[in-house]
Amino acid sequence: MFEYILGLLAFLRFYRDVKLFIIKRKKYDHIKVMRGGNPFFYKRGEIGVLMIHGFTSTPHEMLGLARYLAKREITAYCPLLKHHGTVVGDMVKGKLETWERQVVREVEFLRRHCNKIYVAGNSFGGNLALIYVANHRVDGVISFGTPVFWKRERFYKSLYYLLRQFSVFQKKVYLKKLKKATRKKVHYNKLPLSAVSQAFSKATLSTFT
Repeated sequence: MFEYILGLLAFLRFYRDVKLFIIKRKKYDHIKVMRGGNPFFYKRGEIGVLMIHGFTSTPHEMLGLARYLAKREITAYCPLLKHHGTVVGDMVKGKLETWERQVVREVEFLRRHCNKIYVAGNSFGGNLALIYVANHRVDGVISFGTPVFWKRERFYKSLYYLLRQFSVFQKKVYLKKLKKATRKKVHYNKLPLSAVSQAFSKATLSTFT
């Protein structure tokens, strides 16, 4: 019986590796951005806010705040992070370094239009914002719901390690009271497990502890 279990686990691991290899070989550049997930740029005054959306999400989640700022003559710019907003398979290729470099480029773009620069990020976008300001000068930083510590960290790390051995994606699970709100979100409904380790690595979290 034990041999059958080992054989099944080995098969699942092999299947995961083959699937991951095929997904990584695909090219996603030709795929259109999902409806409502496009980047936006509201050019207004000399004060500019770079807005960074969350992990597996899109600029859509920052749209309400951006319109609020724009009405007050504050320039709001929210790019689409690399590997986001297309298909979830694209995000398997996601790397923390790629997103960090993109934030540097996006701030440089905003500086060409504004004299004062603020960087605002939601969730993982807040991590990217804080990583940026730890190494670059800006006029201010704003973070919303940015993860710094994990409750039951050992348990979730063990669960993540186990899931990653046999699966490429994990469907998102929400509390009942949040399900209605998440239906309006423009985002991936699955987590690419290989990219999770990039987004919430020890290096990312230790920047702020």
